[in-house]
Amino acid sequence: MAGNSKKKVKERRAAPPVDRELEIPAEEVGEAVSEEKTKKKTLRQNREFWAPKRLAEKLKQIRLHRDITQVQMFHVIRPDSKNEVEDQHGHNVGIDDHIGRSMISAYERGLRVPSLIETFRYAEFARVPMEILIRDEADLPFD
Repeated sequence: MAGNSKKKVKERRAAPPVDRELEIPAEEVGEAVSEEKTKKKTLRQNREFWAPKRLAEKLKQIRLHRDITQVQMFHVIRPDSKNEVEDQHGHNVGIDDHIGRSMISAYERGLRVPSLIETFRYAEFARVPMEILIRDEADLPFD
């Protein structure tokens, strides 16, 4: 016979004792989780409270006006990002441009809001005051 191999039997650890006085009824836990999800959903739906309504549109206009790709725009607003990184073995590995493209796409569709620094870099790249990006009443000079 090939080899006599014995299967190791894993010992099951006993569950730690539960203090029954601290238990929360399942329906209360469900209500708390449901309330938290509702709050998050409401924040996402009411984007106008935490981001300029026209910001996404203006960010896309800037990129299209300068005729660059989303990946190139990613490198404009994140100049410290590199095209290549070194893995744990010392080999150069290309960064997945999908991450940069996804991020810029999310900004341009209004799904995410760029940080203050990133918004500043957009304005600097477009050669416009940052106020134009933030104020909904203001239009880009190259509409």
